Amino acid sequence: MLLTLIIKNIAIIKELELSFDSGLIVLSGETGAGKSIIVDSLNFLLGARTDKTLLKSGEAEAFVQGVFQINSNTQEQLKSLGIPSEDNIVIISRTLSQEGRTECRVNGSLVTLGMLRNITESMVDIHGQHEHQSLLKPKSHLKLLDAYIKDLDELKAQVADLYHEYKKLTFELSSFGMTDAERERMLDLLKFQIDEITQANLKDGEEQQLLDERAKIINFERIMRGLSQSYEFLSGSNGASELVSEAVSALGVISSYDPVYQSLYDRLQSLQYELDDIVALLKDNAESLNYDEKTADKIESRLDLIKNLKKKYGATLQEIKQFLEKAQNEYKRLSSSAEIIEQLKNDIEKASQELYQKAVLLSKKRREGAVEFCKDVKNELNDLGMAGSAFEIQFSEIPDKDTFADIIGVDGFDKVEFYFSANIGEPSKPLAKIASGGEMSRIMLALKMILSKHDEIDTMIFDEIDTGISGKIGQAIANKLACVSRARQVITITHLAGICAMADHNFLIYKQEDGGKTYTKVEKLDQEKTIKEIARLLGGHETSALSLEHAKELKEWSDNFKNNI
Repeated sequence: MLLTLIIKNIAIIKELELSFDSGLIVLSGETGAGKSIIVDSLNFLLGARTDKTLLKSGEAEAFVQGVFQINSNTQEQLKSLGIPSEDNIVIISRTLSQEGRTECRVNGSLVTLGMLRNITESMVDIHGQHEHQSLLKPKSHLKLLDAYIKDLDELKAQVADLYHEYKKLTFELSSFGMTDAERERMLDLLKFQIDEITQANLKDGEEQQLLDERAKIINFERIMRGLSQSYEFLSGSNGASELVSEAVSALGVISSYDPVYQSLYDRLQSLQYELDDIVALLKDNAESLNYDEKTADKIESRLDLIKNLKKKYGATLQEIKQFLEKAQNEYKRLSSSAEIIEQLKNDIEKASQELYQKAVLLSKKRREGAVEFCKDVKNELNDLGMAGSAFEIQFSEIPDKDTFADIIGVDGFDKVEFYFSANIGEPSKPLAKIASGGEMSRIMLALKMILSKHDEIDTMIFDEIDTGISGKIGQAIANKLACVSRARQVITITHLAGICAMADHNFLIYKQEDGGKTYTKVEKLDQEKTIKEIARLLGGHETSALSLEHAKELKEWSDNFKNNI
């Protein structure tokens, strides 16, 4: 149940805070006062897609928050998502920035838009002004019927699972959709690719090692010159090594006279040892260095091989290995394709048989449920002033086992459409083709009333469900809303006096100018102001003593009706 609604910077609403109770809550007001903005704000809060046009002009951010009292099912859902909740209360908020970005929070926890919708769809059901247009689309009819029939979820889940398994198997079989000759050509290609990669015997780090070796060969003369000159500078006559040796001898004579001399002697002697080692290494490297044209050719040939393999099978050694593994698996699969195809065909036949049986069972349960569904709809329509109307559900034929695969889907193979006749003696025709706007509104209300008995949604919101309706039919709708509101919270926007009079709580939506700007305001009405609003709806802008008296009588009658429900 919605307890509190806070709206900031939505359209012409600067800031509103509304508190709601249980029962029937009615919002009324002049056309253009901002009644639809309240519903738009609720839709936004509950996860509807929107854009920055909803944001009040000149403001940086819009904000909507709702405080709800929730049932145990919603509390368990929040618990499964790791969202804490206490005392059966949940606080939902959503913001909208100038850039069109939104942020959703549930009890302070940041949630995705999808998570928000999953949470709120079991809490609030909103019927907008144009929602009845969904009845014009036969695709929505099956969903409505399934929502009515009890204990259908498990069977539908089985059909969906079997359908996915069947499609998976048929897709696997289609991957073998080639002739024997095509398969042999593919096997030859795969074998060539596998052999080419495996025979190359690539090793980790090999390419870089080859590149280093090639660099040495390319720069052979420069390297040799560097080694030779370094050796000569160090070991030749008057070379660094000989001069350091003489310096060591000179210091050795005086090293005993002072610790400083001894330290210098020791360091210089270490340097001599290091120089002698470097000289030896320079000599060894120079003597071992040679230019081998055959080796150079092998290196170039190996690098070309690696380059070609990378061009064909992957930019890195890891990618080439992955290609090889995939090719080997595909080769193995195609090599044993005859056995696999036979097994797949058997599995498909088994899955097809089971899917067909479950889909037929699902169809039969739908047809059985449709009988009661139509009865309930006609009873509701009778209460709404359409006693002579007829309501039927037409089903597509159950296909045979050989052809059902062409039309089966996750929901089975049923195609249903609602048929309607407004008058006795007239044949029923597709609902989308013959129902008027007022009739469509009442049919949708009837469906809402029926489906509400099968769900645990605590709050139902109707945005001008009475469009195109007046008189006795409007009163019938008021009576129906009152009955539903005894078991759950019902919030409705209306222009009918009968519905306004039936309310347990009345709110007036109006516009007010302030500082050259127009704002939407909402006032909770007491008994006296409620009577005046009922009188306004009865007689337009001018209220008279007669309309006030009529309003009082209508309010008394409505209160008496509710007391006897």
